[in-house]
Amino acid sequence: MYLDLEGQEIPAPADCGLHIKHPVDGRVVKVELPPDCLLVQLGESFQYLSGGHLRATAHCVKASAKPDFTRETLALFMDWQPEQAMKLPDYSLPYSDVARTLR
Repeated sequence: MYLDLEGQEIPAPADCGLHIKHPVDGRVVKVELPPDCLLVQLGESFQYLSGGHLRATAHCVKASAKPDFTRETLALFMDWQPEQAMKLPDYSLPYSDVARTLR
C-alpha cells in the first residue's frame, strides 16, 4: 500500500516496490499484487524443513527517489522448534515441477 503525505492511498509508483529473482531464469521482476490480496514470503527455514518442497524466494524492495509518498508494509516473523517435523500433504509437488510451470 502506498500513501501520500496526507495519508491517502495512491496507486503504486512504477519505479519501486517488491522485486523477486525469477526461480528459473534469474531475471529480477517486479511483483504486481492485485488489490485486496495478501502476499506470504516464505523464509529459508520453510525451505529447509520442507526438504525443498517449499522455496524461499530471493527478493528485495526498491525504494523510489520521490519524497512525496510512503510505502506501508507489515512484516510478521514466526518461528518454531527446528526439530519439529513438517508434514506436507501427499499431493504436494516437488519444487522442480513447480519451477517448470514458470517458464
